[in-house]
Amino acid sequence: MRREFFCKYRLYYIQCFEETTGFTHIAIRRHDGKPIVAGWNTLQAVKNAVAGHDRYAVEVFPDSASVVNEENMRHLWVFPIGERLPLGPRWS
Repeated sequence: MRREFFCKYRLYYIQCFEETTGFTHIAIRRHDGKPIVAGWNTLQAVKNAVAGHDRYAVEVFPDSASVVNEENMRHLWVFPIGERLPLGPRWS
């Protein structure tokens, strides 16, 4: 069963979905509905606050046919504990 929870982080409402696959989907939007102009540091801080410092997450830029752009939101997908993509500064 998919579990869902909400929280606030500074200017943002955070909606989290714990998927049955072990991934956590983090949806981020501003309280005032304005576009999110947050940089990497802010998204990293949200990920750390919600999922923890030891978790690996990605933001996906899909092919044009799969884009759903109905609100000013950003989405992160957090990998299950101990899993990650073989990309980034430390591949080991």
